[in-house]
Amino acid sequence: MTGGKLKYWNTGRATLISFFVFGIMGAIQGGIEQSWNTSVYSIAFISSRGVVIGLISAIIATIICISRNRSIAKASTPMPASTGLAVPNRIEPRFGGSSLAPDIGISPAIARERQAQSAKPRRFNNFIARHWRGELPLWLSYWVIGFLGNIVIGIILMIAHAAAVSRDYDPRLILGHLVVIWLGIGAMAPWQFVGVWRSAEARIRERARMGRNAPWAALAKLAVVLGVLRLGAALATTGIPQITEASRMVFLDDPDLPPYALRIMRNGTELEVMGGFKYGLHDDLIRLLRAAPKVRAIHLDSIGGRVGEAEKVYKTIRDRGFVTYVAHECMSACTVAFAGGRERWMGRQAKLGFHAPDFAGMRAADLADMTQGQREIFAASGFDKAFVDRAFSTPNNKMWTPSVEELSRARVVTHVSNGSDFAISGYGATVTREKIATQFQAKQPILATLRNVSPKDFDAIIDGFFSGYQDGRTESELIAAARQRLLAAVRAFIPLADDAVLIELGRLLVDEYTSLAGKDPSLCYQYASGAADIDPRNFPAALIQRETALHGRVLKTASQRPALPRQDLEALFAKVGAELAKRIGTEKLRLLTGSDVSPAQYADYCAGSIAFYQEIIRLNEADAAALMREIFGGK
Repeated sequence: MTGGKLKYWNTGRATLISFFVFGIMGAIQGGIEQSWNTSVYSIAFISSRGVVIGLISAIIATIICISRNRSIAKASTPMPASTGLAVPNRIEPRFGGSSLAPDIGISPAIARERQAQSAKPRRFNNFIARHWRGELPLWLSYWVIGFLGNIVIGIILMIAHAAAVSRDYDPRLILGHLVVIWLGIGAMAPWQFVGVWRSAEARIRERARMGRNAPWAALAKLAVVLGVLRLGAALATTGIPQITEASRMVFLDDPDLPPYALRIMRNGTELEVMGGFKYGLHDDLIRLLRAAPKVRAIHLDSIGGRVGEAEKVYKTIRDRGFVTYVAHECMSACTVAFAGGRERWMGRQAKLGFHAPDFAGMRAADLADMTQGQREIFAASGFDKAFVDRAFSTPNNKMWTPSVEELSRARVVTHVSNGSDFAISGYGATVTREKIATQFQAKQPILATLRNVSPKDFDAIIDGFFSGYQDGRTESELIAAARQRLLAAVRAFIPLADDAVLIELGRLLVDEYTSLAGKDPSLCYQYASGAADIDPRNFPAALIQRETALHGRVLKTASQRPALPRQDLEALFAKVGAELAKRIGTEKLRLLTGSDVSPAQYADYCAGSIAFYQEIIRLNEADAAALMREIFGGK
């Protein structure tokens, strides 16, 4: 092989191998740096993105190599095949230290000055100082300190991560972890970058004195520039947001989350957790459980908070075999605690909300790893896998609130309460009489009307409800009591209502009696005769809504009305009685005026009451309204 071709081959092969090594190791380094990042939440292996970057680097290296070899081939002059002269040995430069080649083109004065500078004693001459000054060979600065150094940092981060996740959630540890990591990076990275840059500069000067290029050194400097940009981007998008968020958690008590509160109810057998899941909630929960050992059910009313704190609450609920119950809402991280219940209850109007977690400065891959712990919790609680997948596919800025039926099918909820199983809850962390009054008026506009018409009756309803809330009575008990007080207050204003309102009230009574009779004649008798209060849950929701709206009209139209003469009223009642006798018979008619009704006669009494109001509303509007005023005015 001729000298030109030998030079062409050796240079091309060396360059090609070097660039391929640079590309492949760059891929590994990129993958490791991307996986062993500064996040304290995930550590994965080499990412596909890093491998792709390495392959692209290898392709670029091949193109550069081919171009360089063509230039060398054009510049090479073949030597004669046989000259009888020996080819002189080449002097190859070293990657560090001084070259064996003379300083071509440099004056003796400059050469002496450089020798004097190199002979000047250094204050520090250890490994760290020599790298900082760029005195180490480029291969050592770049591959050992740069590449292998990042691997060592990655291993340290992995160990630190393992130590952090082995402990319970504590924002102080998270903040300390982040600060130590970023301080370490802030000290290590500049030392790496400056040392590689200076070593590359020394390598370029050394090759220049020999009249040669230093492509490796140029690439090393390019890598330093890219590294600095990448570090700056990581600090801006990851480091600063994470440290800021952790600092707010530690020093400002997580101000974005509402304060939490705990309440013991129902003679110490139930406990309500309200507000945000933030650090300290679990510790306070444990202290309260020690003081109330009879607790068997945990009520949850929260918009969510920190998943780490929710996981601690979940473990306590699971380990102690508590029942969980949601009367109002349990969103985001709260659902993790809810999953710990031996039985999981929710009210018919309650909501459970699910979405993917989030934390400042975390990437999508880190968040995916973060959901793994929650997925395991939901799976252990028996949640349907398809349900869990959909829950975590919901972006963090949105909330998925499945229906009660969906939650039951997915085994998220095991029981649905009608309000009679647990103490009333879900009114927030700070419950006052004024707050209940405001919420009542917002949910039931009729109460706002009653407050204007009869403040005394309004206050009686609110006082009774607030007292029952403090005593831990069930929601159904309190609603039934409030309804009875409201009915009593409205009944006093019925004789003063408009004629059209009274006719509509007669139709409502017919529909209510008919509904109860079809369910249980005894309920119909109790309601029609006024012998006992009826739980409003015995009525269809549509009838309750009609009744509430009609009572509001009663209050709004109430005013003084002229009374009908007694003889006219008696004539109207006689007319209605005659029609009833034809319709149901005199025996059943007597039941309506008698006081001794046996259970066997409840159905007949109910049928007579329905027929009675049907006959009244068949009269003309004025006569029908007059009879309704007389009936309710005498009650």
